[in-house]
Amino acid sequence: MSLTPSMSSPYLTYSTMTTNINESNWRLQDQTLRSILNITLPILLIATVFGCIGNASVCWIIWNKRQFHTPTFYLIMNMAVSDCLILLASSLLLINDYTLVLLKMPTIQLSLNILCKLLPNLVITGYLSSAITLVAISIERYYIVGAWSVQRSLFYSRKRLQIIICISWLVGLILASPLLGIMVAPHRSPWICAMVNINIIFTSIYFMILYFMSHVFPAIIMVIMYTKIILILTQHLAINRHQESDIHQANRKRQMRIIKMLIILTSIFLLLSFPLFSLYLIVAFSGRNTYDFLDNRNPRSAILAEVGFLLTVVSCLQHPILYFAFNPSFRYVIRLKCSSCSNGWFTVKAHNTIEPAPAV
Repeated sequence: MSLTPSMSSPYLTYSTMTTNINESNWRLQDQTLRSILNITLPILLIATVFGCIGNASVCWIIWNKRQFHTPTFYLIMNMAVSDCLILLASSLLLINDYTLVLLKMPTIQLSLNILCKLLPNLVITGYLSSAITLVAISIERYYIVGAWSVQRSLFYSRKRLQIIICISWLVGLILASPLLGIMVAPHRSPWICAMVNINIIFTSIYFMILYFMSHVFPAIIMVIMYTKIILILTQHLAINRHQESDIHQANRKRQMRIIKMLIILTSIFLLLSFPLFSLYLIVAFSGRNTYDFLDNRNPRSAILAEVGFLLTVVSCLQHPILYFAFNPSFRYVIRLKCSSCSNGWFTVKAHNTIEPAPAV
């Protein structure tokens, strides 16, 4: 009988020590995550407010001004909608993570496990829709510049335009749907959302396809299209340098301004989202979930992951900034609207002013 305690005692001591070490490591990891969320969440909420206001302004201008009723600007409006979706879903995702870490309660008990699956799905859907829309814009600009006529646009027909917009969202939904099974709450830390590597082969192939469709394929198509556009504009300028009328020169300058804006917008969009999608690919090939991959032994990796997440969100914030910076008509419409609102406010204030009653 004395052998049992003597043999089981070291095992129990070792097991208790291991459990305590694991719990302390998880506790330290959660403290690190909470510290990071304390910084990133306010930044993301501010970016979401300004980004949604900017993209909503772009949608309002395009919808209400007939001069912007062209295929390019309708596609830009589709991008603005997807940007708002990415911003809102990203903010809700971080709020969900912060709430779970703060309360330390399982996602099933809080009935928030559905958000762990749905919100990343919406973020990736919006991003893929934007990437496909940028490809469509580059093809559309190539047709217009090559023909020097809006009527030669590939998406001049309303039906074609509606089809390409629906395709952008449908492809995004299909490619993002596996995240409904990949994004879960780990058993060891059920209060945080994480990407779980269910099957390393399936997950690796899936994220390779996602990486190709979100970056490689759009980059190849857009580099080809914009290179051809620049060559066409350069040749047209060399041939008609001394024969262009003022109208043709103004049209060429406007085309160059739009192309420059789209090239800058596309480059920043792909570069800022590159770190996050690269991290997804690395985690997929590692065979671990994101919570274990970004552990407390290397807190720098967790910080870099959050920075990559914020950069992807910033890519949505820069779109309305570039639209207003490169398009004087956008700035003019906003100035005109602000001026009319201020004049209307002063008029209402003057009418509502109550004059003192005359002395009797």
